[in-house]
Amino acid sequence: MKDTHDTIQELLITARRNQILDAATQVFAEKGFHRATIKDIARVAGIADGTIYTYFPSKTDVLLGILNRLNESTEREQQLAPDGEQDRRALGSTARSAHHPAIRWFEIRRGALQ
Repeated sequence: MKDTHDTIQELLITARRNQILDAATQVFAEKGFHRATIKDIARVAGIADGTIYTYFPSKTDVLLGILNRLNESTEREQQLAPDGEQDRRALGSTARSAHHPAIRWFEIRRGALQ
């Protein structure tokens, strides 16, 4: 029973982190990183401000979470592809990632972040 409880808890944590990251992606795309606040992210996610700090110590860590998730999804897709399709899928993943709202946001603001 304890293993089931731990698994359910892990799923809930993952779901909440993804909820926060989805909201942050939307807020950062609309307002930009510097103008966005934790309160904005919490409002879009439909959670209390303090809940975000349970999962991410700072707004910068939320941004890093978005980038890590993008990186993991691309790596996962490449790992699951048959050997002959890895290169083609890697190219497709790169092209799709370039159209992701978070990637567009960074491309637009590249100079301001350096």
